[in-house]
Amino acid sequence: MIQKITGQCKDNLEKRIWFGALSLILLLLAVLIGPADFFRYGYYSNEVNYSDISAEDVLETIDLSQNELEASFSPQEDYFSGFEIYPVEVEENTSGLLLLTTYTVAGEEIEKQEIDIGKISPYMWNTIFTREHYDKNVEYRLNIKAVNCNGTIVLPLVDQSYLPEESLGNELLLGYVYAQPTFTYAEKVLICMVLFTVWVMLLGECVFQGRKCVRRVAFILGMTTLLSWSYMFGSFDEENTRFESFEKGSDALVLGVIEGEKEGMGQKYGLARIFIASGYYNSVSNEFLSDENWFHGYGRIQPQILINANPYTQSIANIGTLIQFENGDYFSVINVKEDGETYEITLDADGPLNYYKYGDLNNARFYIDGDGAYNQQPKGLLVSYVKQYGLQGKIFRHLVHYMSADSYAVNLELICCILTGFVLTTITIFLKIKYDSLFAVCFAITALLSPCLVNFASSEYWVTFTWFIPMLIGLVCSIWINQPWVRRGCYIAAFIAITGRALCGYEYMTAIMLGLVSFMLIDLCVAVANRDKSGSILLFRTVFIIGCFALAGFMAAFCIHASLRGDGNVLDGILTIIREDAVPRIGGDTSAWEVVKKYFHFETDIIAGMDANMFPILCLLPIFIFLYNYVKKQLNLKNVFMYFIFFVIAVSWFILAKGHSNGHTGLNYVLWYFGFVQCCFYIIINAIISYAGQKENKKVGA
Repeated sequence: MIQKITGQCKDNLEKRIWFGALSLILLLLAVLIGPADFFRYGYYSNEVNYSDISAEDVLETIDLSQNELEASFSPQEDYFSGFEIYPVEVEENTSGLLLLTTYTVAGEEIEKQEIDIGKISPYMWNTIFTREHYDKNVEYRLNIKAVNCNGTIVLPLVDQSYLPEESLGNELLLGYVYAQPTFTYAEKVLICMVLFTVWVMLLGECVFQGRKCVRRVAFILGMTTLLSWSYMFGSFDEENTRFESFEKGSDALVLGVIEGEKEGMGQKYGLARIFIASGYYNSVSNEFLSDENWFHGYGRIQPQILINANPYTQSIANIGTLIQFENGDYFSVINVKEDGETYEITLDADGPLNYYKYGDLNNARFYIDGDGAYNQQPKGLLVSYVKQYGLQGKIFRHLVHYMSADSYAVNLELICCILTGFVLTTITIFLKIKYDSLFAVCFAITALLSPCLVNFASSEYWVTFTWFIPMLIGLVCSIWINQPWVRRGCYIAAFIAITGRALCGYEYMTAIMLGLVSFMLIDLCVAVANRDKSGSILLFRTVFIIGCFALAGFMAAFCIHASLRGDGNVLDGILTIIREDAVPRIGGDTSAWEVVKKYFHFETDIIAGMDANMFPILCLLPIFIFLYNYVKKQLNLKNVFMYFIFFVIAVSWFILAKGHSNGHTGLNYVLWYFGFVQCCFYIIINAIISYAGQKENKKVGA
């Protein structure tokens, strides 16, 4: 016995030593991937195309064999790695060295770079890599000269409008090179989540001797990471062509509020469209025209610009408007032509304007003459999206204060992906507890491979995780329904979840609220069929009470929204919402049956690799299975009720909101994934397993 205990202690000690060593390795990897950003695979630069520089903007050229050049610069990104020079002349057979020396502002030499002039090519960018470290946003000096040069090497000086932000107070045409990180920020976060999952698994095996609770935590972390990766990058379905552009117009309602707030355009709703010179901000088609006559909205032949016709530009596209371009130059509008979609604006310039010199037209400032004084106009017009309260926009616009301006949109998408992955993973765990591993696997695989869920999951507007939180609450309540404290907690949670979801948007609300009670409705139907009086009463009472709390949550959100819509008068707001928003969604000339029939013809794969044409078969097979089992007197009532309840959840929105469903078919296929598709897979696979088991038993018996 003593030897056995001693052996166990020794074994545990060895496991802990291994755990400590592996923990350090995982921590080192996480630091190298994350904060240290150690892994880099190449370089990028911000060079300008020399052929796009107007001849009059080439100020002069300097022959380095006769002169040396001084320039000041400041890296604008991390991992500054070198310079790019653009010689406009290198005499053939020129030999010698090009010497680049960098200094601190105080004059302390940092490093010298010597390049064989014979290896430098004219009329192209030549990269010279640095060896030392340069800090972001710190000013440095650069000296360039030719040593022992027997020919000519000429560099141009150009108008500062063409120079990148790094160039400070000089006119030398230079490019700046940076090391390319191997991983994006989202990839770093998700890879670190993988490493943390591995660490938790090691913790469970080496320290807690395989305890079930630790393994469950590791599963939740791992599954959440896998789903988040799929939702963020669409890695498991290369044929999903809609992934990159899906619902960018809706997401722009959130981003519009954020961009508007940056410009001081505050408003009471959480969602808004911001109209700018190129159109509707962040929409898929939000670009200036480039063709044989235009380049990024600038005329190639005449001093003209072409901007989008929208509520913002309508007020500024007028004769006499003064335009200040990004480089600081001003021109006045002398003529305007409109074709319904664009404004063709002619300016009082001597010739065509250059995009590279004058910059992005969205960054131009417009001044309107008012009583002899020009009044600066905002960069856009913010138009509130009054059909929703916009809770997601109100929350996200506060979160972005802690994010960099150039990456906040991706960060918000990542947050949405992780939260959706976590909620669906948690539902998977509780499905295993309530039913079995097969149902949990069907739910998890569908969550991972459904093109619809993948498309929606990263959306800042749809905040997909809020659709499934009520289902999670109802599932928990159904598992521990005999515990009074669980029921009461779920009542409160249901009120909060439905209120929050309704404040984000009313879409799919029937399916979401039915999803809340779906599992309890299944249990109620089974209890009634089995004549379980006490169970039926408890389930009915719970469904009724939690339904009342959900309805109260919806009404609370509705009244909050109505207060805004009615400018403080709730009743007026309610009437306006019903008249202008609800009736168009509910109404329509098409019959409910015609609308429902549309949704049996899928636009995408059911799951990645399973053709859309299989959906009607997927729907019908469970019915044939039920009929077969009924004849064999093996009918599973739980599966029957599950099938029809999840079917009703999906079609409830198709029917009640037939106006919305008829006009937004691309959006509403996702309703089949509120349990129905998963349920069909479960019933079919379960029947196959059961039939195979019966065949095997017959063989054994024989």
